[in-house]
Formats: sequence, C-alpha cells, structure tokens
Amino acid sequence: MLEIPESRTIAEQINETVTEQRIPGLGNGVLQDILLLAGLHPRCKISRLTSGKRRKVYDVVQETLDQMTVAGGRDTEKDFFGTVSFSS
Repeated sequence: MLEIPESRTIAEQINETVTEQRIPGLGNGVLQDILLLAGLHPRCKISRLTSGKRRKVYDVVQETLDQMTVAGGRDTEKDFFGTVSFSS
C-alpha cells in the first residue's frame, strides 16, 4: 500500500504518484482533470479528505486513465481552429 504523508496537498501527491513515479509522461493537464472531476481544490490537504473523498480520487484517477487508454492518449493539442495537431 502507498504511504501518503498527511501534510501534503492532494495536488502534490497525485502529481508525484501519477505523473512522476508511476506513469511517466503524464503531465499537469491530467492532474488538473483529476482534481476537477473529483471536486477538489489543488491545495486541499490530504489529512482533510474523508474516506469517501479519498475513494472518489482513486475512482477518478482510474476512470481518467482508462478513458485515456481507450482514446489512445490525451488529445488536447489543438490549433486556433480546434483541429487536433500533432508535432513531431
């Protein structure tokens, strides 16, 4: 089981766990999506989360990553006209 320091913010912990340690390549955009969908402010301290909110964060992380996998990635790179663009 993952040890979570209670003094950290939820954004810090998700950022470290999801984007830096466990799944390289995911960035702040995914973190912001997760926090928004879970209904959490990025500066919310982990120690203030109820068990229900902790479960919600877990579920939203899982749902977000599942959706990204099915879609083949996170398509947020769009030009001025809304066309998805990929740079190589």
